[in-house]
Amino acid sequence: MRVNVGGTRNVIEFARSLPNLKHFHHVSTCYVAGKREGVILETELRHDAGYRNFYEESKYLSELEIESVKSDLPVTIHRPAVVCGDSKSGETVKYDGVYYLILYLLRFPFLSSINIGNDRVSLNLVPVDFVVDAMAALAFEEKAIGKTVQLADPAPLTTSELFNTIAQSLNGKRSRITAPASWVRFILMLPPSPKITGLPHRAVPYFFVKQLYDSSQAQALLAPHGIRCPPFASYVANIVDFVKGHAVLATDVHRQTQMKGTFEAS
Repeated sequence: MRVNVGGTRNVIEFARSLPNLKHFHHVSTCYVAGKREGVILETELRHDAGYRNFYEESKYLSELEIESVKSDLPVTIHRPAVVCGDSKSGETVKYDGVYYLILYLLRFPFLSSINIGNDRVSLNLVPVDFVVDAMAALAFEEKAIGKTVQLADPAPLTTSELFNTIAQSLNGKRSRITAPASWVRFILMLPPSPKITGLPHRAVPYFFVKQLYDSSQAQALLAPHGIRCPPFASYVANIVDFVKGHAVLATDVHRQTQMKGTFEAS
């Protein structure tokens, strides 16, 4: 709350002090939608559906602050979906989101025959290079002023399709049966599950979020720049290959080194 909401207020105050401000860009998230279900429009924000965590709530309140100054400042709000690695190199700086599923299938390749996804929920993934290219293109786009753009895949895979796409890339096999969604959620939320599966409890709800993010405004603004979100299937091999080649990320090594130095100093 201090960083996402208080920090946003501070930046707004700073922006108001700039006499020649041309464009104000705010990075939000599609998950300001909280527990809402169905199609989420770029023109929608306010709701009382609740949130899964304080991150979602604080980002929602932060975007409310920005929304309130759209009439006074040249604002564009960017809402990325779930960001994963670079679509060309596969490189990433952290393993979360879809990486929990990739690491799960790497740890238990024999379980690729049992699909833990379902056909009623999609997980909207966007590669980091698409997000960066989109923001860079809109940085000087006057038509984006006053708009909220959802940087999302217009045709996201269901979690069942996502499971099979990753499994196919890892070992050339697809699932044979699909476990009931209610069973999967119950098992993944059991206390010992994270240590066994590698899927933390905080990540589980995001594989069961029944939300579709409309990106009509984003697509219309990005089309003249030749930028569009690539389908996950077109770069999954690069994502998977990077994970295979980097069991431990450099950022994790750096963090561990810092912690070690802190402990030694104390």
